[in-house]
Amino acid sequence: CMPDSVNYVCAESTLYLSIEKLMAYPQVALDEKNQNSDHNDLGHLTPTEFTNMLNALYENDYVLVNSSSQQVPTGKKPLVLIFNNLVYTSSPQANGFVDKLLVDRKGNIATYTSKRSINERLSYDNECIPLLESFVATHPLFSNNGAKATIAISNDNGIFGYKTSKSNATSKFDIKHAIRLADKLKQLGYVFACGGFEKSESLSDLNFASELNTWNNFTSNICKQTNTYITSQPLNEYKLNLLKDNGFDNILTYDDAGGVIKKINGQTLREDVSLLDIFDSSKVYDNANRKKPYFAW
Repeated sequence: CMPDSVNYVCAESTLYLSIEKLMAYPQVALDEKNQNSDHNDLGHLTPTEFTNMLNALYENDYVLVNSSSQQVPTGKKPLVLIFNNLVYTSSPQANGFVDKLLVDRKGNIATYTSKRSINERLSYDNECIPLLESFVATHPLFSNNGAKATIAISNDNGIFGYKTSKSNATSKFDIKHAIRLADKLKQLGYVFACGGFEKSESLSDLNFASELNTWNNFTSNICKQTNTYITSQPLNEYKLNLLKDNGFDNILTYDDAGGVIKKINGQTLREDVSLLDIFDSSKVYDNANRKKPYFAW
């Protein structure tokens, strides 16, 4: 791309960071009595860590962009934040996480957790989207041309905490609320991506095509169509061509599968020494809530 003024440069080496939903209540999510505590520790951040990370990225001159083609101010480094798997339930296995995202009466993004006291059920400081909104409000230069984050969703039930599967009796009601939330997020500068269909193992070509059909005819109605597909593993030629034929011309892969997206979670904060080139992970790590100590490189 060509800069439109001397004060801007092209985003040639964009940093991609992926964040799973936050442990809204780390004291619960990491409690030894929680059967998912080890999984939570490895795969998720606490709200403190997420806020610490935003501060570190801001101090290190990163700015949010929505695509690698977006121009950034001279001296700034382009960053695409990806919020992955924002699927919520109120099941016992979800202890320590919120139940849903919602738009409050003032038009702000909030979280709702049914198992908290009445005064604590609505919150603005325990999940990535409301925390990013607060951070940008106080650090407006962190958002380049209004960019926020890329939200990756898939065909999973429970998008944003709403039962969006066609098999649910309340799906029409929940889909309506999910669409309202998605529309609000787009107004705020968020963009959407298809979060991929692979689970614990690769899907067959036939099953992949079926999942893509579900996305096109159902899930995409929530966020509307996107040209970005995020995959956790390399795709064969058939799947790549199928995606391109369906409008996905921006296909991103995680770095552990040969791609560009880095995962930021409890495990990588402790073990990924390459993060030190981006920020000081020892200053991001939530020693107050984590059971496992940070490993000093």
